[in-house]
Amino acid sequence: MDSTKTVNFIKNYFQKAGRKKAIIGLSGGLDSSVVCLLCAQALGPKFVYPIFLPYRPFTPKESLENVKKIIKLAKIPTKNLIVEEITEQINVFRKRHPKISKIDLGNKICRERMSLLYYYARNLNGLVVGTSNKSELLLGYFTLHGDSAWDLAPIAHLYKTEVKKMARILNIPKEIIEVLPSAGLWLGQTDEEELGFSYEIADKILKKLIDQKIPSNKIEKMGISKQTISRVLRRYQENKFKLKQIREKMYNL
Repeated sequence: MDSTKTVNFIKNYFQKAGRKKAIIGLSGGLDSSVVCLLCAQALGPKFVYPIFLPYRPFTPKESLENVKKIIKLAKIPTKNLIVEEITEQINVFRKRHPKISKIDLGNKICRERMSLLYYYARNLNGLVVGTSNKSELLLGYFTLHGDSAWDLAPIAHLYKTEVKKMARILNIPKEIIEVLPSAGLWLGQTDEEELGFSYEIADKILKKLIDQKIPSNKIEKMGISKQTISRVLRRYQENKFKLKQIREKMYNL
């Protein structure tokens, strides 16, 4: 897998926009780590500003250490890292809305983080670079006006399993590549548990169904259960409206 085209996409997008600085919500997870390294290659490390926005106690303790590992790997100046907790403002919101559901709280956290990324983008005269991958986008696993409210999304053409391959090429530490995907939206939250299937299975189904236009009944012959195929398909169909709203800003999806 060659990262050259993605790096060139980032470089060209910034040149057309007349901007030099990339603002990235760096969580210490796989996707944001890959995007951070690609931006460092495209723009130069000194033009990348990672923003770490933890919400206690949902954000894992090891996240900041992983963030620092990626910054060191990308050779980004440590002074570029901005750490700002969102705990206080989220807790104020929770007190005002004590019956809020987990989903609504998760959406609020996503949108709060994005509002801060745009605050720093304006002050630094930069662009907010998204970290969503193709699997998440096709499944609607994102928050409108939250983690999907970026200026560009350079890994939107890569399935989650492909992002993992890219991470290995970029020499991202194994502990970051293998960590269970999580947006940290509530205690113990993981993407795959919430979705009800693994990204590996979802990617196999989506590639056959969407990229290769293979009917679902033929996908069953691959050994994937009809129930799982239906679950993936249902998520894709139910969330098409979300994807339609953000397609123009994505790379090659």
